[in-house]
Amino acid sequence: MILKTDFQQSGAGDLVEYIRRDRDPNRDQRVPLRNPTGRELSDPEVSDFIEESRQFGFERHYIVSPNPEAGYTAQEVGENTRQLMRDELLEKPTANYLYAVHNDSCYTHAHVAATGREEELRMDRQEIQRLRSRARSQFREQERLKERDVDREQERAEERREQAHEKELDPEARKEVEPDREQEPEPQREQEPERDFGMGGAQ
Repeated sequence: MILKTDFQQSGAGDLVEYIRRDRDPNRDQRVPLRNPTGRELSDPEVSDFIEESRQFGFERHYIVSPNPEAGYTAQEVGENTRQLMRDELLEKPTANYLYAVHNDSCYTHAHVAATGREEELRMDRQEIQRLRSRARSQFREQERLKERDVDREQERAEERREQAHEKELDPEARKEVEPDREQEPEPQREQEPERDFGMGGAQ
């Protein structure tokens, strides 16, 4: 789990534009911005958030990037990020945020733009470490990685079995494991006894 965060004493206009930008050069589109309930925001609602951040004069940027080996979908990243931020900002009454999930690279991750009173959103090193620990717990990253390892081993075992059975279908391969059958000898025919004409007959 990678969780990075930083803050600026300014409005969040530039940050919002950054996180809604699609990184894929082949796609000319924006990444949806969502509110704390997961609903996609309209352009006027995004503008309201930016204006709110200008009034507070403070923004905080979070990057939440789970291990790609754990196989999270974009929906799972979004849902877990929302729950993480809900718990993080629960006791910060002026705090508000929007987020975007990016799957335009080799790893799916989320960007969060938060605003509110500066004293509520400031974080020291220990608070950041605690947030990282909560992120690992929220995403169940270690459990997912273990489950994926078991699944991959089962897939490899299944492939080995399939290859073994496929080989059994190949007559040439069967010759490698089947001993050559010895030809059975033809049964011997009983020979007629030789007649002894010198005995008991007329001369």
